[in-house]
Amino acid sequence: MTSIGMTGRAAATAVILVGAALAVPTSASATEAHRGNCGTGHFWDIDTVGPRYYQASGGAVGAYNSSSQTSTLKYTLSITKSRTSGWTTGGGLSVKVAVAEINGNTNYTVSKSNTTGISVEHNLSVPGKRYGYITPKVEFQKFHIVKAHYGVNCKTVVDKDYGVFQAVTAKIFYSTCVGKSQCTPKP
Repeated sequence: MTSIGMTGRAAATAVILVGAALAVPTSASATEAHRGNCGTGHFWDIDTVGPRYYQASGGAVGAYNSSSQTSTLKYTLSITKSRTSGWTTGGGLSVKVAVAEINGNTNYTVSKSNTTGISVEHNLSVPGKRYGYITPKVEFQKFHIVKAHYGVNCKTVVDKDYGVFQAVTAKIFYSTCVGKSQCTPKP
C-alpha cells in the first residue's frame, strides 16, 4: 500500500486550488453577462387594445320563411362601404408599415382595407315561420405599437411610441340573426 505524506497532500491541495481559481470569470460581471443575453438592436412591441369590434360594410338584408320547414335562404350581398385600417391616436408610420409589423409580430392577419364593389352570396338556415337577417361587416382590432430596445439590466427602453392603430382583421364577417319577429344582426 502506498501512502501519501504531507508533501504529497500539500501538492494535491495546491493543484485543486489553482484549478478552482481558473474556473472563476475574471473580467465579466454577472450583470454584463446577463445583459448580453437580452439581444441587441430594436424590436417592435405590439399589444392588442380592447376587444374586437365590427362595422357594417353593406346594408342588412332579410326574409321571412313562411314555410313550416327549415329552409336555407340565400342572400346576395353587395359590399358597398369602404372600411380601412388607420391610426386612431398617434401615427408616424405609414399604414403599409404598420400592417406589415402587426402581421410579422402578432398572430393576427391584418389588411389595409376591405374589398368594395363586389357581391357575395351567403346562406342562412332559417326555421319555419321565422325571420332571418344578415349584414356584411368588417372586423377590427386595435393595436398599440411601440419601437423599443433593451437597456441596462434587460429593461425595455421605448424609442418611439407610435400610438394606437385600428386594423382590419377580417375583410368580411357575416352578422346574422333569426327570430320570431324582425331582429337586428349582432355583433
